[in-house]
Amino acid sequence: MFGTNEKQQALLADIASVSWDEMAAFIGPGARFFEGPFSRMKAGAMEGKIPFWVGFSWAALFFTFAWFWYRKMWLIGAAFLLTPIAFALLLPDVNGVTTGIAGAAAATGKRTYLTLGVQRIVAEREGRDLKNGFLYPSGGVSIPGALLGGFVFGLAIWAVFATA
Repeated sequence: MFGTNEKQQALLADIASVSWDEMAAFIGPGARFFEGPFSRMKAGAMEGKIPFWVGFSWAALFFTFAWFWYRKMWLIGAAFLLTPIAFALLLPDVNGVTTGIAGAAAATGKRTYLTLGVQRIVAEREGRDLKNGFLYPSGGVSIPGALLGGFVFGLAIWAVFATA
């Protein structure tokens, strides 16, 4: 297929092989919000393409890094937290960076999470990185992550209004 490499072909095959029941077990609470995006992602994989957009996440739009931490995507959440800070420090006259980053998170968050789920489900099936109860601890949600994200989000809002 034109424009795809071995790694992309493997990911397409992995997406096509994962069932909704496996994905729902990985997602945990709120799985119903991912069923439509997963079916669009799987349909795209069956056609030989990885769709860029599979669904919009309002939670990722309004609580960007906190949503990623809640879904146990720690590094991605940290990147979404630190990127606007870096832009504010390096380019203080540039406006709209935070809005753009939140929009990108909302547009790609579900795809990112579902792709992570596919990779972890396939790894568990193949016995790679298998630990006791691997699927549930790596998927699902993290209440401490959500609380930490909410606390940091609250501090950020407080800092904005305290300096205004």
